[in-house]
Amino acid sequence: GLESDRMEEEDGEAYCKACYRKQFEEEDDDAPKVVVGGAKKCPRCTKEVLYQDSVTGPAGVDWHKACLTCHTCNKALEADRMEEEEGEAYCKACFRKQFEEEDEDAPRVVVGGAKNCPRCSKVVVWKDAVPGPGGVDWHKSCLTCHSCNKALEPDRMEEENDEAYCKACHRKQFAEEDDDAPKVVV
Repeated sequence: GLESDRMEEEDGEAYCKACYRKQFEEEDDDAPKVVVGGAKKCPRCTKEVLYQDSVTGPAGVDWHKACLTCHTCNKALEADRMEEEEGEAYCKACFRKQFEEEDEDAPRVVVGGAKNCPRCSKVVVWKDAVPGPGGVDWHKSCLTCHSCNKALEPDRMEEENDEAYCKACHRKQFAEEDDDAPKVVV
């Protein structure tokens, strides 16, 4: 229930002070605003962000999911697939155009730190990333068998010493010899 010093009553009904003020009092811009639980405001639309509609945006601040769009092109963004600059969210393409130098050798800015492909050592961008050995992101084009160079799918590969192998090559190189085991012809 509500404690008497934290409630208001109207027609026999109990209200918290914030709800009472909204429903029964006239707006007074100078009146202090009572916010239960410290409601957060979306930086884009400045309206209250409810937990079920929140997503963490630039600088770790809560945004409405619908408001987390690229500041330049308005493309919808995911919190883990965006760039940020001065509290604003950007898609990777707009960020590159606006803030990165045209130098091909310049390091790419990636939220959470750049990840390099273990095979080619170049930066892996989210749209080209697939999980490789150890769950590390690889370029899709680099995820090939270490022995025969066959293209691999993350769910259809074997791994050994942080390298990817097709099932046949892995069996040939790493399986223990068992004379009773059926032989596989590839």
